[in-house]
Amino acid sequence: MKNDDNQLDQQKKVVPQYIPPSTQLLRSLAIEACSVLGRTNTQYTHPEVVGGLSNFLSFYAESLAKYASNGQFNPSAKRVVKQKGVSRGK
Repeated sequence: MKNDDNQLDQQKKVVPQYIPPSTQLLRSLAIEACSVLGRTNTQYTHPEVVGGLSNFLSFYAESLAKYASNGQFNPSAKRVVKQKGVSRGK
């Protein structure tokens, strides 16, 4: 019985390894988004803007994948983390 409980505990601790989307896919997404936004403002189609968005998406996706792979990501969690020294403008 004790061994069965131990195996169940180990199974619960297994955390999947998340892999972020490819850089090429995120670049294509950035190009498409900037193309659509460029219909209203051509500055969105500048290479620096497209590259910046692409880099941000890659950074965010990689960070989120690492965070989730460590078992620290729970999208259904409803908690607010208060930061010291941060004003909430009431």
